[in-house]
Amino acid sequence: METEIPKVYLPESIEHRWARQWVAQNLYRPADEDGRPRFCLVIPPPNITGMLHMGHMLEHTEIDILMRWHRMRGENVLWLPGTDHAAIATQMIVERELGREALPDLEGPQAKSAWQREGQRRRREMGLEKFLARCWKWKEENGGTIRRQMERLGASVDWTRDRFTLDPAYTRAVQEVFIRLYEEGLIYRGQYIVNWCPRCGTAVSDLEVVHEERQGHLWYIRYPFQDGQGHLSVATTRPETMLGDTAVAVNPADDRYRKALGRQIVLPLLRRVIPVIADEFVDPKFGTGAVKVTPAHDPNDYAISQRHNLPRVVVIDEHARMTADAGEAYRGLDRYEAREAVVHDLRAQGLLERIEDYPLSVGTCQRCKSVIEPLLSTQWFMKMQPLAEPAIRVVEDGQVRISPANYQKIYLDWMYKLHDWCISRQLWWGHRIPAWYCDACGAVIVARQTPPRCSKCSSAPLRADTDTLDTWFSSGLWPFATLGWPDESEDLRRFYPNDLMIMGFDILFFWGARMIMLGLKFMKDVPFRELHIHALVRDAERQKMSKTKGNVLDPLEVTEKYGTDAVRFALAISAAPGTDIAFSDEKVESYRAFANKIWNAGRFILMNLQKLPEALHSQLAQALEPIPGLGFEPMAAPEHLTLVDHWMFSRLATVTKEMEEALADFRFHEAAFDIYHFFWHEFCDWYLEWVKPEIARPVEGEKAPAAWINLARVFEAALHLLHPFMPFITEELWHLLPHRNAGPSISLTDFKLVNEPGADPISEKQFEKVQELVVTTRNAKAEMGLQKQKPSLQVASEDLRLLELFRTHQEAILRLAGLQAMHLARGRLAAEMLGVRAGTSFDLRVLHEEKVDHEAERARLQKEKQKLEQQLAQVQAQLSNQEFLARAPREVVRGAEHRQKELTGQYRKVVDSLGKAG
Repeated sequence: METEIPKVYLPESIEHRWARQWVAQNLYRPADEDGRPRFCLVIPPPNITGMLHMGHMLEHTEIDILMRWHRMRGENVLWLPGTDHAAIATQMIVERELGREALPDLEGPQAKSAWQREGQRRRREMGLEKFLARCWKWKEENGGTIRRQMERLGASVDWTRDRFTLDPAYTRAVQEVFIRLYEEGLIYRGQYIVNWCPRCGTAVSDLEVVHEERQGHLWYIRYPFQDGQGHLSVATTRPETMLGDTAVAVNPADDRYRKALGRQIVLPLLRRVIPVIADEFVDPKFGTGAVKVTPAHDPNDYAISQRHNLPRVVVIDEHARMTADAGEAYRGLDRYEAREAVVHDLRAQGLLERIEDYPLSVGTCQRCKSVIEPLLSTQWFMKMQPLAEPAIRVVEDGQVRISPANYQKIYLDWMYKLHDWCISRQLWWGHRIPAWYCDACGAVIVARQTPPRCSKCSSAPLRADTDTLDTWFSSGLWPFATLGWPDESEDLRRFYPNDLMIMGFDILFFWGARMIMLGLKFMKDVPFRELHIHALVRDAERQKMSKTKGNVLDPLEVTEKYGTDAVRFALAISAAPGTDIAFSDEKVESYRAFANKIWNAGRFILMNLQKLPEALHSQLAQALEPIPGLGFEPMAAPEHLTLVDHWMFSRLATVTKEMEEALADFRFHEAAFDIYHFFWHEFCDWYLEWVKPEIARPVEGEKAPAAWINLARVFEAALHLLHPFMPFITEELWHLLPHRNAGPSISLTDFKLVNEPGADPISEKQFEKVQELVVTTRNAKAEMGLQKQKPSLQVASEDLRLLELFRTHQEAILRLAGLQAMHLARGRLAAEMLGVRAGTSFDLRVLHEEKVDHEAERARLQKEKQKLEQQLAQVQAQLSNQEFLARAPREVVRGAEHRQKELTGQYRKVVDSLGKAG
């Protein structure tokens, strides 16, 4: 029965269908334990607030390539999906929605800020329970976007194990980790300087602070001595915080201030008396060498206050407004309004000495871009040093391999400098800290269940902690909490530790390091054996993609335009470790053409296959049958093996081995290039062209010809090699091939990787000689303007075996080179003979009967010379263009280099011919 195969490859007609089918069949759920090796990766969980961007698509493409590859190796694979609750991001979005509902007519650039402020007010007005209900409603309505995108892009995850960081089981794991760490003294509550975001209304970690270089000022302020005898000049970048000064400090080695030590100074404006102290932290080269000490608003000053037992005066509150301790004149002012007022009053009192320009590194909130306020605050902290030490050792001794290797040094440098982590957040959406407070005796109770009364004084009721945990605290448990911990589940036993984690560099410390620390702490083993850092996807000009620049690409829009397979392949072939990817439409278009090439080759094979008698289809299906326990092994039919078969199966063995080695080392670009070159330039351009007459010939008898069996085996193998990169088109074509017991997917059909014995270097060298003869002949015909004619060819060589090789394959050589006849002779051709091409192992001369008009020939050669000069200039300009070298696909650059070499050779020969023509 014939199957209609469309002439044109239309990805939209294939991809949606297979994407739905893979999900509906739960195709990628790992089998029950059956003795096979397993391979596991838990997805870096995208935030429920977002949509997949090109960085996600690169990450998911790389992961999916490896998952499909390992399945075809016969392994039991789990790729576990899930999403993160994204505490700050989700709360901000829901607040903004509340604000928009209250202010629907507001427009313009300030609308978002106004909606946010109004939304925060409405949140407080609603109360905790109603606001959380609204967050869950938003999650149910919008949180499925990521899943729908992943399904559409063909991610081969096990959706039956889909996880969410606020699921009840996951929440229990988070609570258990917190309590155990608290009981061991690794989590504590204390008052320290934190990074405070006034707009988000919460503490944020150091990693969530983005530093921006801005132009600021140094204000030089006179601090009078209490006894009226002179003053100290103090420089500051934040004059509004001087209202919280509790000392002035100088370096003990600074002789300029030796007599000032121990004296009392009057704080300008507030007239509070404060001491002059000595501390080695002070840099004598900064400003005047005398610095103000504001312990409640600077982490370094806080450390000084600890060493000198200084009071800590909070003059800026959680809303970035001045407190009562800042003085009545400034109370309630915004911090920047207070700065202006303080500077004005200092100038009026003659205490402002001068102002200088000064570059600043200003910390801003990663989420909302507001300027961070260092603030003295009571928070929950986690001791990091005891957890960091084992996490350093497992990387140094190779238990966790980080690639590319330079990221291992970055990881270790950061880990060695690690300090305690503020894990509490003043947010409502997230994991609540399991702590209660007794207002009667001041006790803090951490418990798994809500305690009915105080365990120390029996007072009731208790006040629950209103803070939530940093999102990265909960996501740090992802590799084991998703598998059922703290229960000793079957999944936990089978799939922990995971084999691999792939992530972007931006979350190496946020997430990667914390997973290693917490995995070692609670599972006594690393969370994964390998950690690969993928590249950053940039735009065509190598600029970082951002909404403000307007250069963000939506993966679904790009895939709808070019097809998912083309986009995946473009990303993979560009993914050289440690090198960012310049993504452009031109790059994807070239791999859309590659998808067309695959489709056309498959269609040609399948259309001819349909002409075979039905009885032969079953023979081909048997030839493609996987070998039990080994999978599909593309071995050639033993009878009538030709040189081209030996060469093709040898190249197949070599390419498979190269791809295996490249993927094992995350060299996705090399694996992609290997299969691209193999399929297009070896399988299509040579093997398929070589065997076309044999598969087009009517079949006599009841036995499938060896040519058909070998072609079917090679094509099936090529589809397997292509499948991890281009799953949709290969799935479609694979199902159109004859199979006796075809499984539901090519990705679940074992593909035996060809070993070294499969390579045949002798046959490869012999076939390369045939290729050299055909290509050299084609070039000679082109130079002579005989592309459309079939001249004769004279070939001479001292190597009798080479001549015999050409004689044996004369029919194919004549057809592929476009020749009428080929004359073989022992020896070498005289160099002075017109049209002779001398090679290392053979000479050739294209023969044609036309009378030579020497003047016309010379004119033709001059014209050809000018044409070649123009072509050489174009390709040389292309190869000297750095933008082209950076943006073009690797094989396009290689093609240009090959073209330059080819044109240079042609040019020299034309010049030589001109010389001989006189």
